[in-house]
Amino acid sequence: MKQFNNEQLKAIRHGDGPMMVLAGPGSGKTTVLVNRVLYLTGELKVPEREILIITFTRAAAREMEERYLREKAAAGRGRKSEACFGTFHSVFFSILKEHTGCRNEDVVTERECTELMWSLLSGPELGCYRYTSDMASVILSELGSRKNGVRHEGYPVPEDIFGRIAEGYEAAMKRRGKLDFDDMLIRFLMLLKKDPKLLSALRKRYRYIMVDEFQDINPVQYQIIRLLCEPLRNIFIVGDDDQSIYGFRGSRPEIMLGFPRDFPELGSVTLEVNYRSGSDIVEASLRLIRHNRMRYEKSLRACREHTGSGRGRIRERQASDEKEEARLVADDIERILGDPGDKTDMAVLYRVHRASLPLRAELKKRGIREGKRLSLMTFHGAKGLEFDRVYIISANEGITPWKLSKDSGELEEERRMFYVAMTRARHELHIFNTKLLYSRTQNRTRYMDELLPEGLFKTVLLLKRRLRGWLMD
Repeated sequence: MKQFNNEQLKAIRHGDGPMMVLAGPGSGKTTVLVNRVLYLTGELKVPEREILIITFTRAAAREMEERYLREKAAAGRGRKSEACFGTFHSVFFSILKEHTGCRNEDVVTERECTELMWSLLSGPELGCYRYTSDMASVILSELGSRKNGVRHEGYPVPEDIFGRIAEGYEAAMKRRGKLDFDDMLIRFLMLLKKDPKLLSALRKRYRYIMVDEFQDINPVQYQIIRLLCEPLRNIFIVGDDDQSIYGFRGSRPEIMLGFPRDFPELGSVTLEVNYRSGSDIVEASLRLIRHNRMRYEKSLRACREHTGSGRGRIRERQASDEKEEARLVADDIERILGDPGDKTDMAVLYRVHRASLPLRAELKKRGIREGKRLSLMTFHGAKGLEFDRVYIISANEGITPWKLSKDSGELEEERRMFYVAMTRARHELHIFNTKLLYSRTQNRTRYMDELLPEGLFKTVLLLKRRLRGWLMD
């Protein structure tokens, strides 16, 4: 086989029974998934048609299938595949259509859901309330979460109003004979429970099930997977609980944390080598995420040398306000893009879209159209991507962590978002905060203290406590 590290090899060569692969950032999880399919079909002679590989986006499923076909062709084993690569929605909706007569047009798009929600919010009963520009998507996310048994505390819409909105939404969907994606999965789960013949046929068809990005799974999806993998229990999951950042969509990291309880015969391996980032970035991000309590402990290390440029570079920078922050970041970007010999690709990451508006205006003023080497995106949007140079902007309290995140679970997810943002960087990570934000004095994010080496972190905490004591005397 190709050159793999010991942890990757253990995962790739896993045969029957449940297996959990904890895959840290940049650790080669897609390589493991693709090569395990090759191992099953080549060494263990498992028919391709008996393998189901599920992930969360069509792009990820397509990339994985294409890589598998390339590797298979390179091994002289042909250019076609009967293995099923797909998303939860695509795979299970095709089965639902086959057995219930459900049609493509019966499932509404995200745009249609948003338009329906806005029509409810602006109607005569609810139009008198004031809603922010993103409220339709916020309410849709909470609706999806509640269908999956997840309810968020401190929700910005009063419960009585939310109940009326939810009732109106479901009634409108029923009148139109439509399903959203959450409804579709719930209907598929109900079909499996009431049709034992279909369930038995699917279990025989998919004897080996692999799930990518398992940390993003929600309760309904997990129930489906648990039903399908019995009685063989050939379930192979890959994910990183430290990168679970989709709680607003109903994903629950505790599902992955409880996986060993549900499968006590479980095998497990941790992919500890980060092939993406320099060691300083890997070590600082690990110090940060260790402040979370609900997680699997991991010892991650960088593959690149711990000297010179291989260490990576982290720099904290403070601006007077968001306008100066925008100018400083734009200066850097303009300098790099203006050097024909510099091929650095860059990303500017932020917790909320509003934080990017001053920078977007500054870039537009300078005629920078965010060529191919520059990306601007939220922490959520950056997940799964990597860049030579990353700028995190508006790293202030109230922005990251977000001001509405109050309980321990929400605060841990906020920390995971910052961890995801940090680990997108290969070589350089620049973290900006501002003294003033929207004309108000702001503190830099607590995460800047948490990513310090332990001795320094304790010293900072001690100094802050003493300062508070002096101010109170």
